[in-house]
Amino acid sequence: MAGVALTGCGLRIDTPPDALPELDAGQAGISAVSRAEAAVNAGSEKMADDASLTPGVRAAIGTVRDLSATRLAALGGVWQPWPQGTPEGADPGPQPSPAPGSVEDLLQLLVDSAATSCQAGARAPHANDAQLLTALCAAQQLDASHVAGAAGSKLPEPKVPVDEPAGTNPEGPTEPLADRKNLQKLKEAQTALDFARFRMDVAAAHLSGNDRQWALQRADSLAWDVQSLVDGGVEDVRAGQYALDFPQIKTAPDAIRLINQADADAFAAHLEIIGMISPTGAASQKSPDPTLSARRQPWISAAKGDVASQNRFGVPPSQIFVQLWP
Repeated sequence: MAGVALTGCGLRIDTPPDALPELDAGQAGISAVSRAEAAVNAGSEKMADDASLTPGVRAAIGTVRDLSATRLAALGGVWQPWPQGTPEGADPGPQPSPAPGSVEDLLQLLVDSAATSCQAGARAPHANDAQLLTALCAAQQLDASHVAGAAGSKLPEPKVPVDEPAGTNPEGPTEPLADRKNLQKLKEAQTALDFARFRMDVAAAHLSGNDRQWALQRADSLAWDVQSLVDGGVEDVRAGQYALDFPQIKTAPDAIRLINQADADAFAAHLEIIGMISPTGAASQKSPDPTLSARRQPWISAAKGDVASQNRFGVPPSQIFVQLWP
């Protein structure tokens, strides 16, 4: 899933020499997000050394600078449609995004870029693009939350248009989640999610207060996801009990390590599910599947929940996303 460059996403090569390649929803999203990441990196580079900001804000922005550079590299850099120069009379292609000049502008850009990533991930016809864009969305939202927390600011609402949210509904009528071949593969994702749910329940028994409540809520959410897979046509392979990775949970730190393991496995499973939800046979680059976004959105939200939980219990972004961009 890592390092999916735009040049490797199936761009048309049969277009006239002065025509821009025709991008599908995922490729267009990667193009837009790469420009936003370049702007985030440029703006945070300057603000990280701005003496008018508090040390805590500068440190948070410096972290964003480093993380955005890693993400931009994973995207393959900013897409340049005319690396040898724009042909006379040709469309120059997308313009660079302006670099933010203030903390408020940086927050808005991160929030908008995250919304763009999520939207494009929901619509992308290629599995790798959908997975990468989902992870980018979660990472950008995490950056925005860290900067807002350091600055004591409220996160702004995105200014870019997004699809209406959809939700899983285990009690309602459902259609098959994926084709027959992928339904078989999704049994592994179901097992991973149910094992993560089991570990959350075990961890909750060794925690108290808000941590216990969080673990119980995560267990409920994962149970909901597993039921959604079953209702979507995946064979029910849930087990009543699972063997834990380490035999004894004696302390709260032990329980939190168990939660961290469960969250990491759930994140990988949710990304796998997102990749297996593919367009219908009638969909094409020019006529995308109108139901694809609605079918993927609940799982994109679930993946973001996995990231938020890992962050809550101290897992750094470099570890959360290590399988996607080293």
